Amino acid sequence: MLKSYHWKLYFQAQFDFGSKKQPMSLLVDTGSSWTWVATDKCKSTPTEKCDDTHLYHHRDSVTYKEAGKKYDIKYGSGIIKGLKATDSVYLPGMPRGKKTGVKDFPFLAVDSVPSAAKKIMSGIIGLSPKDDSAGPLFVDYLFKQGAIP
Repeated sequence: MLKSYHWKLYFQAQFDFGSKKQPMSLLVDTGSSWTWVATDKCKSTPTEKCDDTHLYHHRDSVTYKEAGKKYDIKYGSGIIKGLKATDSVYLPGMPRGKKTGVKDFPFLAVDSVPSAAKKIMSGIIGLSPKDDSAGPLFVDYLFKQGAIP
């Protein structure tokens, strides 16, 4: 879906995260290979408030696992901070009978997000060429687990 925010256009796609398939709106980013999602670990400050409607409730998923390594990623709008984690990620709206997602997909479970990002999305799905520090791309996972030919 093409959206607009403060005169800027961007693509956003919905993915379902975790065993309960929580819907998350992710910005499609072709300039980064990182995938990250703002979690309910988000820390509010006097100037930065966490909006619960955009947060991934990781405790609700029985398939969520933390890898333990912390990352700080710098973007033009600020820095995100989070922990590497894995969970099941699904593509909603796939034809019945088709495999709709992947298991153990690595992403950053983020607890610190710039305020501009909090207003428009739950996270980012990185689609740029692979960066070894970010882990495999979502499309690679779809292929390896047989969801796409």
